[in-house]
This record gives sequence, C-alpha cells and structure tokens, in this order.
Amino acid sequence: MGWRAGSTPCWPTIDPLAPHDGWALALNNAHAVELSWLDAPRFGELVQHAFLACRIADRAFLLAFDQPDTTARTSCGFAHATADSSMSTVSS
Repeated sequence: MGWRAGSTPCWPTIDPLAPHDGWALALNNAHAVELSWLDAPRFGELVQHAFLACRIADRAFLLAFDQPDTTARTSCGFAHATADSSMSTVSS
C-alpha cells in the first residue's frame, strides 16, 4: 500500500459499511473507553442513521452524523454575535 513516483497509487477501496458488520462492532468495542461499548442492535441503528457510513477493508470505519439546521444556525448566530461584540470592543 502506498505510492512511489512513476507508479500507480495502490489505495485501499472505500466501501459502504453494513449495519451487521461484526468486525466493525468488535473494533468499536475494542476502543470502548474512547467511544462507548455497543451491542449489535445499537451499532446497527447508528450505522443506519449515519449521514455517511463507510469502511476501508476490514481495517477502519467512519460514521458521520448530520446536525439539524436549527442547531447550526444557533451556533453560527452566537459566533457572529460574539465576534461582533469583540470587534466593537477592539475598535473603541
């Protein structure tokens, strides 16, 4: 795996992660201190509700979740309000 000048890149493929991939559940639970221990039904739920669920061979997986727009707007509004008040303090 890797790349050398003049050669074709040899990257692993990225495939969809299935809710019943037992190796992914085992990998998750091997790192339960950092993530949290899950049983098979709960892991399957997370995979099904993920915005993105993919795997690289049987070596790694990625679950990405989307936030509702209302939360994003609230956070951005707070950031803009904070930045605006900071700027008025600096320019005074």
